[in-house]
Formats: sequence, structure tokens, C-alpha cells
Amino acid sequence: MAQERILVVDSDSGVLELCLRSLRAEGYVVEGATSGHQAIEIARREQFDLLLVDIMLNGLEVYQAIKEFTPEIVGVIITGSERTEEIIKALQLGFDDFVVKPFTPDWLSSTVAKALNKRRLERENVRLWTLMPLFELSKDFLATLDLNSLLDQIVQTGLQETKADRASLMLLEGQELVVKASVGLPSEIAAAARDKVGQGIAGWVAGRGEPLLLADGASLNPQIREAMTREEIASALCVPLVVKDKVVGVLNLSKLGEGPAFTQGDLEFVSILGGEAAIAIEKARLYQEAIEEKRKTETILEETFNGIVVVDSDMRITAFNPGAETITGYVSKNVLGRRLSEVFGPEVGGDDSLLQKAASTGERVAPQEVVISGKLGARDALLGITPLYDSGGKVFGYLLSFADITHLKEVDRLKSNIVANVSHELRAPLASIKAYTELLLDELEGDDRDLRQRFLKVIDQETDRLTELLGGLLDLSRLEAGQFVMKKEPLQVGEMVADTFGLFDIQAQESKISLHADIQPDLPPIMADRELVNVLIKNLVGNAIKFSNEGGRVDVVAREEGANLILSVIDQGMGIPPDDLPHIFEKFYRVWSTTESGIKGVGLGLVLAKEAAEAHGGQIEVESELGVGSRFIVTLPIGEQVDEQ
Repeated sequence: MAQERILVVDSDSGVLELCLRSLRAEGYVVEGATSGHQAIEIARREQFDLLLVDIMLNGLEVYQAIKEFTPEIVGVIITGSERTEEIIKALQLGFDDFVVKPFTPDWLSSTVAKALNKRRLERENVRLWTLMPLFELSKDFLATLDLNSLLDQIVQTGLQETKADRASLMLLEGQELVVKASVGLPSEIAAAARDKVGQGIAGWVAGRGEPLLLADGASLNPQIREAMTREEIASALCVPLVVKDKVVGVLNLSKLGEGPAFTQGDLEFVSILGGEAAIAIEKARLYQEAIEEKRKTETILEETFNGIVVVDSDMRITAFNPGAETITGYVSKNVLGRRLSEVFGPEVGGDDSLLQKAASTGERVAPQEVVISGKLGARDALLGITPLYDSGGKVFGYLLSFADITHLKEVDRLKSNIVANVSHELRAPLASIKAYTELLLDELEGDDRDLRQRFLKVIDQETDRLTELLGGLLDLSRLEAGQFVMKKEPLQVGEMVADTFGLFDIQAQESKISLHADIQPDLPPIMADRELVNVLIKNLVGNAIKFSNEGGRVDVVAREEGANLILSVIDQGMGIPPDDLPHIFEKFYRVWSTTESGIKGVGLGLVLAKEAAEAHGGQIEVESELGVGSRFIVTLPIGEQVDEQ
């Protein structure tokens, strides 16, 4: 059962309770907050692995604030609709995934698990790349058979890479740890230092066999706190040197004064360094390089979350780590002994594959994008290949390391589709304006005034179309980026509906469509932003007129229900097909039947209406029947009651 700690932030008590209950049922330790400020305060007091935050609570800013003091936290955003630009921005700012309201407990649990697993894979990928320079260092370590020189190399490396003030390496002699090499430690202290197993900081680490990171005066018990105070240590890293599950020594690093403390990244590096150092020390003592190299390779292969596969010279799989199982869906025992091309497809193991390139050159192939097959289907991956040599310099196999980048490729394709849609919508009206302007410049013979007027009307209409598109894009980007500053004031909805009817009066008359308002007489004013409410009403009424049949009717009904305003816009138009209903609030989405009938539009009106409603903490729903018409229902909180005296 999972033990990760999760902080959920949502002002909607129902959504918050659903998240808390669902995630606790999965075994996570979960805390809840109803505001961004509260979440930041909780995160300062407690350590969390994942932040699940509503975008409407300034989720991006909250996540960035928490990452300043918890940089490795995983982020999942909650959004009210699949707004592509909002999701892309969240992912660009470091969020790992998103869920869209309303969501099921299974969807939430799956998304959280996937985000946490993705971050584990990323950390293990970083860990793998961190190993590369350490591999070079380990060669130097292993080439040094003189134990004292080797120990000096190890402490110097630890000191330089972590920017520590002191470094010392202690080896176990019986039940005591004795300093064998040090940098920055006074010689008299180094000579006298002897820690028994279980006593002092180094003794505690040796006794438990676990690494220890201490920062800002933190300690696990009074004994360690006293040791830090006595030695004037502000931050400390202490890792055991373990060989074959046996602690042979301890590597100590410390910082003095008020400089930056050690980080989890430092701990990761020093832990790996300690592992390499232990192997080298054992080799210097026992001259058993082959045994230790094998242990190191097996440890890396089994523990990394990055996908790693080892094949022999016949391209048959000899090792298949848990990371590879996670990415492909295959179980190790079912693929061992099979040819690589049978499992991953020809792009990885075929005649023209990267593996064949490595085999033909005998050199490492840098990571490249490929498509790999798997039980879970085709996956985009970043794949690198390293030849494996025996002691005689002959290649006996290949190590393939790969990371799943399918999700990142999907985001990139989504972004490209958005750019293509906007380009198309801009190109069409510009082409019309250009064509009719050229005709006017050609000075038509006979000075046909009616023809010129028709050309100018087309140019005017296409200019309005461009203005509508650019204005909609600008409004939408401001809303999704959280840059729209709401100025709430008391608004009479009836007056705003009347103003909107006046705006569309000529358009309605041309189509012989009658406009009717049914506003509750004693309807209280709402506290809302005038610009956003205008956007909301204008787009819904404009759409209703646009999609109504000639001679039809558009009704706007406003009622007070509890603490909410219910605003309905009803038309008697063509209606929306059931298959299209789930998509009508997506950017640039247009129902096929409207496109075929020649009704113009860019597919942003309903998106803007939804954004405007949700910016006020409201929502928008739709009911529609083909050939009968549609009803859009907006729910807005009325807000503070205003004294109109």
C-alpha cells in the first residue's frame, strides 16, 4: 500500500471530501486545505510528496510557492474543463498531470498514481545520468590499489562535489569507527576521533546502515543534536559504506555557519559516491574487482525506475528491469531469452535499428526518439544503447536504457494542433480581405457603386471576423493565465440582458428572430465583473441567434434560486447532436452540421462563456435536441447583498 503524503487544495467542500476519501482509501496520507494561503502554511510545517490543487485557487502560484521550499514535490492540477492552453502552461510550470471536474475516484487515483510514478521515473533517470561521471571516478578508484591514496581521493571528491566545509572517511575496526582520511578537519580531532557503532552521528549511521541528512539543526535524537552542537555543524551528510550488506565504514560531510544546507540531491549523489567508494575499498583490500563490478551493475539494473534491458550478442534479452516492465507492460520472466525485435519491434531491434548501429560501430549510441512496442501498446521513448565489454575487450552484449516520453509527445502534438487551427482561422478572412481589396484597387469600369458597396461589406464582415477571433483569443488567454483582474460591482442582470438585445437587434430582425426576456421582477443584483458578465451573455445570445431558424425565437430567463442566479438562454434552432455535446466547450470545436450549413464562427464563444462563469465560481450546462433547439443554463453565485438606498 502506498505511503506517499498528499496535500489536496480545493474550496469546494464536496470535491475536497471526495479527494480525501478516495486517496486515503488507496493508502495515501492525505491532508486538505480550502485556500492557497492555508495550503502554503501547511506545506511549510509538513513534508508532502504531491500537491493536488484547483486551478481556480491560483493553483499555479500556490504550486510555485510551495516548490520554493519543497522543490521535489509532484504537482497535479484540478481544472473545470479541458482547456488546452491552461493545461499546457501548468505542465510547462512543472505540473505532472491534471484531472478535469467532474472526475471519478478511479480517475483521480489513476492520475495521482501515474504522476507519482512519473516523478519516480524522472528521479531515477536523473540518478542514472548522475552515475555517468561517477563511472569515470570509479575507474580511478578501482585503478588505485593503495588504500590511503584511494581514501584521500574519495573525501576530496565528496568535498568538492557537495561544496562541504569538512569531509572525513571512517573505517570500521572491530566495533569502532576510526578516521582514515579527512579534509578540513583539524588534525588533532581527526587523530582522536573514535565512534563506537550506535554512538555519535557516524556510529548511528553505521549501526543502522542508513544514510542521514541533517539540516537547520534537525536531529533524530538528543545524542545527535548534542554532537552537532559540540562540533558546530549546521548541516551534515553521513552515508554508510556498505559491501555485501556489511558496513565497512562511513563517509561524513559537514557544513559550518549559515550557508546553504545539504539537499536531497546532495544525499543522492553522496549515497552513490559512497557505494562506488565501498566497492573500490573492498577491491583494494581483497583485489576482487570482477565480483564488485558485477554487484554494482546488478544493483543499478534492479533499482532504477528507468527502463533497462540487457541483450547478448545474439540480440536475445538477458535482463529486463522493473522500469522496463512498468513502461511496456511485459513481465520479465515472459521476455527473457526472446529476441529483442520480437518484443520491442523492428525500430529497436530490427536490421536498420539503433541496436544494429551500435553493433556495427561498437560505440555508444546517444539517446534518440523511437517508437517501442509493448503489451500496453506503442510508446514514444528516448532510447540510448551502450555496448558491454568483457575483460578481453570483446563485446558480449548491449545495455538499452529508455524513458517513456509518450505523454510529452502528446502535449507537443496538441500544441501544434492549436497553432494550426489559429493559423487557419486567420488565413481565411485575410484572404477574403486581400482579394476584395485588390478588386477595388483595380478601379472597376463603370464605377459600379452597388458592386463596390458589396465588396466593402465583405471586407467589413471579414474584418469583424478577425476582430472577434483576436479579441476572443486575447480574453481567453488572460482568463486562463490568471491575468484577468476581476472588478466586482452590483449588476442588474435585467439591464444587461436588455443592452445585449439592443446590440443584436438588427441581426435578429434580418433573420426575423424575436427576442424575449423573462426576468424575475424582484431579482437582486449580483456581485460580479461587468466585462465578464457581458462576455457571457453576449456569446450565449449571439450563438442562439446565429443557430436559430428564420422566424424563430430566443428567450432569456433569469431566476433566483437559493444563493444563486439561474440564467437560461433558449433557442428554437437546429440543436446539437449528442456526440458533439461533450466537446462544445473545447477551443475551436465546431459542430459538423453548422460548418456544412455555412454558419460562420471560430469556436471560442462557448469557451469564453464557460471561462466567465467559472471565474465567478459558477458553471454552465447545456440541454439540446436535434431539430428542436438548445438551452444553456448558467449558475452564478449572487454574492453579497447590496443596499440600494
